Amino acid sequence: MIGEARWGRALELTDADWDDSFDLVLRHVFYLAQASGRRMVTQGSGGAIVSIASVSGLFAAPLHAAYGAAKAGSFALTRTLAVGLAAARIRVNTVAPGAILTPRCST
Repeated sequence: MIGEARWGRALELTDADWDDSFDLVLRHVFYLAQASGRRMVTQGSGGAIVSIASVSGLFAAPLHAAYGAAKAGSFALTRTLAVGLAAARIRVNTVAPGAILTPRCST
């Protein structure tokens, strides 16, 4: 369920919808970056961390309040990690694909 979207009208989202979005979209990015960043710093040879965000974190979209906020958080986290790990020669970037047609989206 990583990256699972919790879409709905902002005024109708539940606490669980909000929490699920941040847990599934942002929390794992933080934990993976933290673990890999620690390893790279210890090894001392630099490296790169790349995460996947979404254009939903850059632009407003109906029904994307929780998902968009979580993806926007991944951009902020990426910038913070990039600045914090630069001295260790660790690059931190994120990519932001647009909508992708998947079997789930075609129903």
